[in-house]
This record gives sequence, structure tokens and C-alpha cells, in this order.
Amino acid sequence: MNELDSINGAEVPGWPSIYVIGSYDSRITFYSQQVRGFNLASALVANGILRDKRRFAVIGAGAAGLSVAAGLSILKPDCHVDVFEREEHALHLQRGCVQRNLHPHIYEWPRQGALVRSAGLPFLNWSAGTADSVAAEVMRQFGTLQAHRPNALPIKVLREVTAIERIGTVAYRVRHQSVRGDDLSAASYGAVFIAIGFGRERQLGNAPWNSYWSDRGVPGAPRYADRETTILVSGAGDGGLIDLCAAALQDFDHTALIELVTTWPGIEEISDELLQIDLEAEQFGMGFDFLTAYDRFIGPRLRDDGLIGEIAGRLRNRVNIIFNTQRDELLVQPTSALNRLLVYLLFTAADDAGLPIRHLAGAISADIARQGFYSVSGTDLRVDELFIRHGAAKLEAFRPFEDIRAAYEANHVSWLAADSKRHSPPHLTPSAAQELDHGLAAANFPVSRHLLAAAVQLQPQRVRIGLADIPPSIVWSGGIRPIDLLGWWGNADRALNLECGAKPTDLGSLGGAVARLVIHARQVRMETDERCWNEWLTSLTQRSPHAHSLPSPIIGTAVAAQMQSAIINADVVAAELHAGMDIWTLDQVDEHLMTYLTTGSEAANWVTWRIEPILRSEMARRWTAWRIRLRADLALLGRLLRLAACTMEDDGDNTDRQVLVGPLRMANIIRTITLALATAEAWPNSSPRSVAPGNFDNRAEDGTEISTIYASGADLIEGRSITLMATLHAWQTSFVLLSELNAPASFEQAGQLSLSDAGLGDMRMDAPPTPCNVIVGVDASFQRALGIGRQAVVAHIAATEARLRQQWQDQIDTGEVQA
Repeated sequence: MNELDSINGAEVPGWPSIYVIGSYDSRITFYSQQVRGFNLASALVANGILRDKRRFAVIGAGAAGLSVAAGLSILKPDCHVDVFEREEHALHLQRGCVQRNLHPHIYEWPRQGALVRSAGLPFLNWSAGTADSVAAEVMRQFGTLQAHRPNALPIKVLREVTAIERIGTVAYRVRHQSVRGDDLSAASYGAVFIAIGFGRERQLGNAPWNSYWSDRGVPGAPRYADRETTILVSGAGDGGLIDLCAAALQDFDHTALIELVTTWPGIEEISDELLQIDLEAEQFGMGFDFLTAYDRFIGPRLRDDGLIGEIAGRLRNRVNIIFNTQRDELLVQPTSALNRLLVYLLFTAADDAGLPIRHLAGAISADIARQGFYSVSGTDLRVDELFIRHGAAKLEAFRPFEDIRAAYEANHVSWLAADSKRHSPPHLTPSAAQELDHGLAAANFPVSRHLLAAAVQLQPQRVRIGLADIPPSIVWSGGIRPIDLLGWWGNADRALNLECGAKPTDLGSLGGAVARLVIHARQVRMETDERCWNEWLTSLTQRSPHAHSLPSPIIGTAVAAQMQSAIINADVVAAELHAGMDIWTLDQVDEHLMTYLTTGSEAANWVTWRIEPILRSEMARRWTAWRIRLRADLALLGRLLRLAACTMEDDGDNTDRQVLVGPLRMANIIRTITLALATAEAWPNSSPRSVAPGNFDNRAEDGTEISTIYASGADLIEGRSITLMATLHAWQTSFVLLSELNAPASFEQAGQLSLSDAGLGDMRMDAPPTPCNVIVGVDASFQRALGIGRQAVVAHIAATEARLRQQWQDQIDTGEVQA
């Protein structure tokens, strides 16, 4: 796009000096709206169109509005720009949203450069991250510019523009009022920039609704434990495609899902096919069948490379998902090629796993008389959760500017149709980048340091671990200390290349610490010429006997580089790293858990149980005492977390359990501790336990041990389903708490299996403990008790104990097991 294109695409016929940014374009992203704003400001100034104008109004403080306002202020230092925003904050959609990911270039994947995390803008630059973190960074820079332009770049929040009136032929009067409808005011401007985007999202009548940008608007875990949760996602745009993935996949993490697919071994080999399919779709027009094209050209490769199987292993159970689109086609343009691929993988994997997703085409309507009932083209539906992603109410947003909209829309449609390239994602023009750089330099604005830092961030830091002559010493090379590696558990923007010149077995305990670090740190790439690392890490992740498939770290070959080195003790480093990772995990548990216990919810939506407020208060008090004790005793903390990640007691080598404790398993760990806190109401003197068996115990007032407790968030037991194995495993504690068990435990299933059943390992039926274990899961009955309060929880646990002991006694009486 050149300078004149930027102007022609934004100007309004018959309304000189009024410009509309991005409202009628395709490929709307945070980054593309920034680019449109900067390109337009630069083109107008460079062509002298704003030469005699000093006062400008920008309507809308989103990505486009802030960018055009900043561009005008930088390129015309003597101008005054008023930014009007009807919400309470600029970038209000993105503020506070931690479940949605923003990435500047991912829309262009699989094209080269799509995975670059930095936006690469001269100003208001940012790197891929949560929507909230991106908004915070952009606002920090905008605030710095405001400080350089005192009183010349205000953002007038909670102000709604009600009219734009002509003043002769060269100016406009903008009328505005508070969102309450009072405090009417007006001011004149030489040019007006309408940057309201698409406006507010469309809703479906009075049906329940949460904004796409609200964390509550992200589909979470199934609502029910005793029956399927029916989830309806309506909308074929990118928002609908992303929410479909969130609804269907366990522990949905948008950033992690993008990384999984875009870095999957062999994915680059289908890039050309994906681009060719997109080209054919553009030439074909409406009605192109993406599913058939994907099946024919990339499906076999995706199946052979294991990506479809990987997605199948991440599917939620107990959900019935319906995907509604207006048109017959499941996938349409304009949408992201990556999002279309994700949904193709999802549908294919769901069919393979016997969990098909239902696609219904046609208009959706709500049953006014019956909440939760909807109709799609004559098909009646009963739905538990509804996610409407029908875009925005554009006409409503333009209601105060109807004459301007009518003049602009038809002209812009013709402008787009004249050149197919105008439908592609825009890029900052070289002239705009250069002029913005010059303007910032002329103002002595300290942006160059920011850009330098951004450039440095693109280059990974490097660490090398090698063997020294005398074990357990190692050679540590690189510009950072071992403990600094923990910074990458917070998903640092800067990548790290960790080179290892030794086998895992040669490193002793440090091998496990390195494995734990790289498994959970998304920005760490491991480099080694030792092939055994790949096999070992795979056994700890994709083939873990304790958890559903975890992504195996990226491994490349070692690259020689000169670095400063030191000789250090491997065991000391390993202990330091493990302790640091355990403390990091404890702090994350505390942050999420206390938010949940004090408010009843938390942003990540990892715990979806409704707990009665007084019970939550008691749990918070108990957790505070536990946390203080755990923080003071790192051995106790490590044991509690290890056992919370699996169903095996400590032994000589705990690596397979330690590696599970970290960011990728936070949801399971938090649910486990929440369950332990809730059940502690039945055992008032229970607390973390430092020795086998179990990780908790219950004691009398004098300290005498009454019972032992094992609390675990494992998905698997010895590689098998936790539902199948819960009553077959050789538990050594009196009580077992399983946060991922969503059905009542029953010993009846033991009678249906032979002791020789391959893969069942050490089954308990040949050596039952006395008395039998009491297994508590989070089934529908337990969740109801949580919602009622403490007495209901105590009663539920007592009833569970009585039921399981009776089942066990019945089997003894019938001779099925030996007492």
C-alpha cells in the first residue's frame, strides 16, 4: 500500500478532511489497525493535506485511534489532538484480558516472518503476549508521548460523540456529551478521524452473552460432572474459530496452541500447499470447500506426522459441541489460515476420537419463552453454554454519523474491489516508518532505546552446559546465572538457546532440573548433539505415565559460540533451580487460589466449581497457614507438589514427577490444592505431610496421626485412565483426593478386569490395605455439596466413605477379593 492508497481508502466523498480508519476493511487485527493509523497520518502530512490545520479530533481510543493520534502529534509537533473515547479507558477491550493472545504477524502464517514476535513499529511497539500486556505496553508509550506534548494530546474518556457538523468548507464542529447524557459540549477541528473500528459486538436478543475480550467469554471446562455440557459456538469468523478450539480442547491456552501447531515437526512442509489453497479460494470466491481441499492436500501429511493424533489427545470429554455458521461452508474467508487449520485439525481429530463436533448451518434464533433453547434453520437445540461471535453492530456504531457512513461505505467497497491486494493485511510503508523515525529523533524522544531493546530481544540469549573433568562439577557458559533461568518460566519475551554438551545421565540431578525448565518454558530452545535428550524428554512429556501428552521441547543441533565460562557444582545448581521453580509454582498457586477463594472466580478459569462464600472464606484462612509453612520448608513444598502431579510416592529418581510441576500443569495443581482445602473441613487438623505415605495427613489435637491423605491432580495412573485405575491402584493412604476424577469411584469395576490385564501394573486387589481407601473425586454430588457449604461437604465425604467401605466388604463377602 502506498501513500495515496492510505488516503484514498480512508477519505469520505463529499466530506473533505474526514477520514474513516479500518471500519470497512477486512483483516482487522490490533497490529493492522495500528499500521492503518500510522500510514494515514504520514501520508496526509507528507502530501501537505494538513498543512494549514492545527486541531484534530480522533473518535475512538483503540489501536487505530491511538496510532493516528500519535502519528499526527509526532509529525506535526505544533498540532493539538483530542481523542474521544466513550468507555472508561483507552484500549478498553484489551485491558484486563489475559485469556486472549495478541500476536502482530500470526495472521500471515504460514508466510515467512509470521512468527516474529515484535510488531516492529517505530512507536507504540509491542511483542506477542496477552491482550492485557500488549495494551499496557502501548499505553505506557502513549503516556510518554503525552508527557512530551503537555495538554496537546488528551484522551477524553467517558465522552460520546453525538454529531459532526460542517463549519463552512474547511472545518467541523464535533458535539459530545458524557455517557450519562449530560454535560453537552462542542469544539471545532480542521480534520476528524473516525476510528471506532467495528463498534460493539452483536448479541442474540436477551441470550446470555460475554464479550470476546472478556475472560469470562472464553469457553472453559465442562460445567457438569454427571452429564455432557452442550456448548454452542455461533460465528464463522476468527473469533468463532478460536472459541470453538477453546470449547473443544482441555486447558485451552491460545499461545501454547499456536506454538504447538506452528512449530510441529514437518509443519513447514505443508506451507506451500496452504498458501496454494488460499490462492484457489480467493479465485473461486464464496462457496469454496476448504475441508475437501485440506483433506486432499494436507490431511495425510498431518496424520502421518502425528499432529491430528496430538490434537485428539487434548480433546475435552463430557462436552457436546455444536458449531453454527450462517453459510453452508464450515470454513470461509476472510479468516486466518492458522485458525482455519486449527479447526480442520479439531474436526478431524474429533471424528477420529469418536467425539464428533456437530456443524449446523443457518440463522440462529433464541426461544424467548425458554432460556437456553435456540433454533437453527428449524432445528431446536437445548444449550448449556452459548458463545455468539457475529462480529460487531457496525450500523449502530455509526448512528451519530449516518450521512458520513452512507457516503463512505459504497465508495470504500469500490476501492477495495479495484485491487485484490487491498484485502491483504497492511504493512507500514517505508516512508511512514522513516518519517516517524525522523519526527521522534527531532523531538529527542527516547524511542531509539526502545527499538534497540526490541531488536536485541529478537536475538536469543545463550547458555551452554558442559562436563568438567571432575564430577559433579560442570562448565557453565553464558552471560546469565543459573538462577536467572527461572525468568523464562514467566514466558519471557526474549528467547533462550540452552546448549547442552552432555547426556542427561552425565549431569545427574541437573539433568532433571534442565528437563523441567525446558519442558515448561515456551521461549527456550534446547540445542544438543546428544540424541538421547530427545528420547528422554519425550518419555517425560508425550509418553508420561502421569499426564496427558505434554509438548516436547524444541531441540536443535548445537551451535558453537564464544562465551565466558565458569566451573560450578551441578548438584548445587540443580537444587537451586528446583527450589526456585517450586517457589515460583507456590506463588502462582497463591495468586490464582486467593483470587478464586475471595471472589469465587479467577481469570484463568482453572477452577469452575461454585463454592459457598463462607466455606471459601474458611478455605482461604486455612490456605494462608499452609502457604506460610510450605514457604518455610522447601522439602515439604517439593514433596507436596510432586505428589500433586502424579500418583507415585517418592523414590530414588523423582525426575518423571518433578518435571510435571510447572506452568503447563498449573491448572491441575491448583485444582488439587483447592480440593484438599475443601475436604479439610471434614478433617480440621489436616495439613501438608513431609513423609510417606501421602502428601497430607489428619491429626488429633495432641498431634497423634489419625489418617493419611494423598491429593493428586494426575490425569493418568500408570499410563491408564484415572477413572479406570482409581480403585485399582495400590494406594497406601487412608484417603485419596483426585481432582481430575469426575465420576464416583467404584470398586465394581475391579471385578470386570483380570489381574493379568496388560498394562494395569500393581493392582490392589491381590493385597488390599486394611481398612480400604476412601477415594474422593469431584463428581456432581461433591460439587453440589461445595455449593451448599461446610456441613454438606462433611456429609458427602462421610457418605462416600460408607459407600466405598460397603462395596469393599461386599466383594470380600462374595470372595472376589481376599481380606
